Amino acid sequence: MKFYNLILMSLFLAFMSCSKDEPTVDLLRGRINNMVFEAGHSIYSVLDDDLQFNIFSSDFASNDPCVDLPEVVRIFFNAKSTLEKQDLFLDSSSFEAFTVTIFDENLSENIIITDGFLQISEIGDDLITAQLDIKADDTSIKGRFMASLCD
Repeated sequence: MKFYNLILMSLFLAFMSCSKDEPTVDLLRGRINNMVFEAGHSIYSVLDDDLQFNIFSSDFASNDPCVDLPEVVRIFFNAKSTLEKQDLFLDSSSFEAFTVTIFDENLSENIIITDGFLQISEIGDDLITAQLDIKADDTSIKGRFMASLCD
């Protein structure tokens, strides 16, 4: 009987340890013109006081994304180097804006996004972690990404 209880207890403990919720990372993904998008390589450069980001689709494979400029879907934008939430906007009266541009070689023109936000959560020496949440007509992209510094 002790052996039976020991086996039941072992099975119960094994089941409970496997049922723990693993932390999940909401990777940057969504839809661009109703087509599925998943982020792959993300890079950034420092320009004066701003950061210039490039986020490539997961279709892009490169040993050096800082040198290769692929002909795949690419999201790019300039942002302030701050941990404060940065809302996208377009003010035609003052000619000021914070927008995100989506390049897709299959489209006749770029998509300019003015609705959403960027939230940088960590700025390291050569890596930035951030969350992007953007939307327009048939485009919605949301999640976290990590961008590596390009010199």
